[in-house]
Amino acid sequence: ELLKKLQEFGITEIGIAEELGVCQSAVNKIKNGVIKNPSYATVRGIDMLYHRMLSKRALLSSKD
Repeated sequence: ELLKKLQEFGITEIGIAEELGVCQSAVNKIKNGVIKNPSYATVRGIDMLYHRMLSKRALLSSKD
Protein backbone atom coordinates (compact mmCIF):
# COMPACT_ATOMS: atom_id res chain seq x y z
CA GLU A 1 0.00 0.00 0.00
CA LEU A 2 2.77 2.47 0.90
CA LEU A 3 4.67 1.61 -2.26
CA LYS A 4 1.65 2.53 -4.36
CA LYS A 5 1.29 5.79 -2.43
CA LEU A 6 4.97 6.58 -2.95
CA GLN A 7 4.47 6.11 -6.67
CA GLU A 8 1.51 8.49 -6.50
CA PHE A 9 3.97 11.03 -5.05
CA GLY A 10 5.98 10.57 -8.24
CA ILE A 11 8.72 8.25 -7.01
CA THR A 12 9.54 5.42 -9.39
CA GLU A 13 10.30 1.86 -8.33
CA ILE A 14 13.93 2.55 -9.24
CA GLY A 15 13.95 5.64 -7.01
CA ILE A 16 12.45 3.68 -4.13
CA ALA A 17 14.97 0.88 -4.63
CA GLU A 18 17.87 3.34 -4.61
CA GLU A 19 16.62 4.90 -1.37
CA LEU A 20 16.28 1.49 0.26
CA GLY A 21 19.46 -0.04 -1.12
CA VAL A 22 17.64 -2.91 -2.81
CA CYS A 23 17.05 -3.80 -6.45
CA GLN A 24 14.06 -2.55 -8.39
CA SER A 25 12.74 -6.07 -8.89
CA ALA A 26 12.51 -6.53 -5.12
CA VAL A 27 10.40 -3.37 -4.83
CA ASN A 28 8.16 -4.63 -7.64
CA LYS A 29 7.79 -8.07 -6.02
CA ILE A 30 6.89 -6.54 -2.66
CA LYS A 31 4.36 -4.21 -4.30
CA ASN A 32 2.73 -7.06 -6.19
CA GLY A 33 2.67 -9.46 -3.24
CA VAL A 34 5.23 -11.91 -4.60
CA ILE A 35 7.45 -11.25 -1.58
CA LYS A 36 5.03 -11.56 1.30
CA ASN A 37 7.46 -11.13 4.21
CA PRO A 38 10.10 -8.54 3.30
CA SER A 39 12.86 -7.87 5.79
CA TYR A 40 12.19 -5.54 8.69
CA ALA A 41 14.83 -3.12 7.40
CA THR A 42 13.11 -2.89 4.02
CA VAL A 43 9.67 -2.37 5.54
CA ARG A 44 11.04 0.26 7.91
CA GLY A 45 12.80 1.99 5.02
CA ILE A 46 9.57 2.12 3.01
CA ASP A 47 7.74 3.54 6.03
CA MET A 48 10.40 6.18 6.65
CA LEU A 49 10.50 7.18 2.97
CA TYR A 50 6.72 7.50 2.91
CA HIS A 51 6.66 9.73 5.98
CA ARG A 52 9.52 11.83 4.63
CA MET A 53 7.62 12.38 1.37
CA LEU A 54 4.40 13.10 3.26
CA SER A 55 6.19 15.73 5.34
CA LYS A 56 7.78 17.25 2.25
CA ARG A 57 4.39 17.43 0.56
CA ALA A 58 2.84 19.08 3.64
CA LEU A 59 5.62 21.67 3.73
CA LEU A 60 5.13 22.49 0.07
CA SER A 61 1.37 22.82 0.60
CA SER A 62 1.81 25.16 3.55
CA LYS A 63 4.04 27.49 1.52
CA ASP A 64 1.34 28.05 -1.11
